[in-house]
Amino acid sequence: MVGFLTASGQWWVGVSTGSSFNAGTVPWTTWNSAVTWGNLWVGDFNGDGKADIVGDFLAANQWFVGLSNGTAFTNTLWVY
Repeated sequence: MVGFLTASGQWWVGVSTGSSFNAGTVPWTTWNSAVTWGNLWVGDFNGDGKADIVGDFLAANQWFVGLSNGTAFTNTLWVY
C-alpha cells in the first residue's frame, strides 16, 4: 500500500506482513511539495519485482520515477 501526502511531498509505504501492514516511521522518499504533480502511479518500471512510483510534474512536462530497493525509493528524472 502506497500513499502520497501532497502537503509534505512524502511517500509512505505500508509493507504487507500477510495479516497487516507495517508503515514504518519514516517516509520512503520526499518529492517537492511546491510542485503540482499530475498523474501518480505505482508499477514495476524496471522489472525487478518491486513496486516503483512515477509522477508527472505538470508545469515542466517532466516525468519522475522512484525506483524501490525494498525500503526506500531512488528518484530519477526519466522523460522531459
